[in-house]
Amino acid sequence: MAAKKSGASQRVQSDVTAQLERLILRLAAKVPGYPYELALCARLAGQLEKRMAEAANAALRPLELSYVLYQVMMIILGGENGLIAPSEIAQLTGERPNNVTHICDELEERGLITRTQGPTDRRRVQVTLTGAGKRLLTKAQPLMWAKWRQRFTGIDGAELAALPDLLRRQIANLDPRAQGPE
Repeated sequence: MAAKKSGASQRVQSDVTAQLERLILRLAAKVPGYPYELALCARLAGQLEKRMAEAANAALRPLELSYVLYQVMMIILGGENGLIAPSEIAQLTGERPNNVTHICDELEERGLITRTQGPTDRRRVQVTLTGAGKRLLTKAQPLMWAKWRQRFTGIDGAELAALPDLLRRQIANLDPRAQGPE
């Protein structure tokens, strides 16, 4: 049953991708100078991230985690000495600070993180994982690693090695600090 459902899901996804490509091709025919390749790459990247979030959410659901909660917990784990400020979480996830507050509220209510005041500045909050949070991540990591492997199936080593630089360049191109005056 799961194989049938997975196959149907893949067909729907490829149908949506094909529909998107046809739409962009029609736009290119209707709009003079329309940058077809750029629009196609941007829209496919958006579809990819949407699908990644959906796949990750499905994989993590049995653990009562979402992709966003998982990402925040991993960022906390990676913090220096296992500590990180919520403002840094917001920067690294791209989430708005008020959303990070809600995420941390949920993780704290579930006993997965603790928040403490900074040692030198009591206004600075630091977040750390609890033992329960670390144990949950130990269960979640193989699920996510499997999804990442699935995502990059069929991409060879050279392509995979080139991808981070291509993505970094796109990120830098959109950095508002790098933009000149208009």
